[in-house]
Amino acid sequence: MSWISSCRIRKILVALSIGLTAGCAQVEYRQATHDDKNNDMPFERIVNYDIGTNFYRTPPRCVVVLPSPINQIGVSRAKIIETALARQLTFRVQRVIGPDERDRLIRDLALDLDTSSGRQRFSNLARCDTAIVITISGFETTFAVVWASASLSLSTRMIRLQDDVELWQAAHSASRSDGTAPISPASIPVGLFSAGRFIGDRDMFPSMVDDTVRRLLTSLPDLRTPNGSRLAGKKF
Repeated sequence: MSWISSCRIRKILVALSIGLTAGCAQVEYRQATHDDKNNDMPFERIVNYDIGTNFYRTPPRCVVVLPSPINQIGVSRAKIIETALARQLTFRVQRVIGPDERDRLIRDLALDLDTSSGRQRFSNLARCDTAIVITISGFETTFAVVWASASLSLSTRMIRLQDDVELWQAAHSASRSDGTAPISPASIPVGLFSAGRFIGDRDMFPSMVDDTVRRLLTSLPDLRTPNGSRLAGKKF
């Protein structure tokens, strides 16, 4: 076990303890402002959210998922996030325009959703009043021979397409890990196998996205019911 430094062992033990703490904790939802940074601590399992007063004045009837930034995460992963968000929105809003329908409409109508005038025209032509904006703060993976982890940080904003007024926002960081602490020679092969399987799992990222998006949208009132515009989701 000399090839694993004592410093690395300590780091792995700390990370494992944080992972166990997060795994046992219930997700906490906090009414927050834009400047609230509490969700920077991933092991707290916190969703910071805010529902603006304009949300209740003009509840969204239709939501389009705007294109997400791909510079940090790539086209395929950005599409996974957009698709998951659209899927979860169908449990909250009457009508949802997902990435495939959005791209078709943009192409057919020759619109640019990066401009306010383009969003206004999209709203009028597609008869959709609201958009959801995705910010990908980061996706990181760590591989430490006998232990591996992944973390995903997302934030979302819901805006009116006609004037870009914000109606709702939420932010969350999710993490997963697998492996063992190298406390004995027998634990090393187990850790090697578990960490390697975790880091090579192609379903890991889509699964993390589903969990993160579902938690984010739990803070969004269910607009499919008569009283939904006044009731935020409480099932965590």
